[in-house]
Amino acid sequence: MAGITVQPNTLDLGTLEADIRRAATLTLRGMSDGLRDGHRQYLRDNLDSPTVFTENSLYVVGTTAATPEIIVGVKDQQAGYLQYAYDGGHRDRAVVPTLDAPLDTHGNLPRGYTRAVAAADGFWLTTPKGIRGLFTDNGNGGLRALALVLDTDYEQRLDFREEIEDLVDELLPDAAEKAFSLVFGQS
Repeated sequence: MAGITVQPNTLDLGTLEADIRRAATLTLRGMSDGLRDGHRQYLRDNLDSPTVFTENSLYVVGTTAATPEIIVGVKDQQAGYLQYAYDGGHRDRAVVPTLDAPLDTHGNLPRGYTRAVAAADGFWLTTPKGIRGLFTDNGNGGLRALALVLDTDYEQRLDFREEIEDLVDELLPDAAEKAFSLVFGQS
């Protein structure tokens, strides 16, 4: 049987390369919502009652078909908030609420709370053990601690690279099948 030599420079591929780029771009765009949804679930699985603000921390930016890729990251405002969950580390002089302190819907001291308490009937005091805190009179001649200033160590709880790689592994096959079927028709 005689062999046939096919050389790519003489083969007319027509719009094949453009179609492949278009399908790749559609694949990546098709994964965007799944990445956001998967990120929300990842945070729910690994954090204690994350807020909508925290859950909506992922951004996905698409690029043109000329360079089919997406850029995935954590939004700046939430990245600062989630820094210790993603990176772990040490934080000097963190203001930590006590069990007696009121918390906002995000689980933090309300904005301006320590200033307002200190201006009203509260006061900052350093305990004999060297712990600085915001105290008020408990009404029975004692003190009630509302917030303490502590050096705090955080262990890494989240792994962004692993999270996104796992989501891409999960989402890519279906997204690619849909996109390539759309571009090249059902097989």
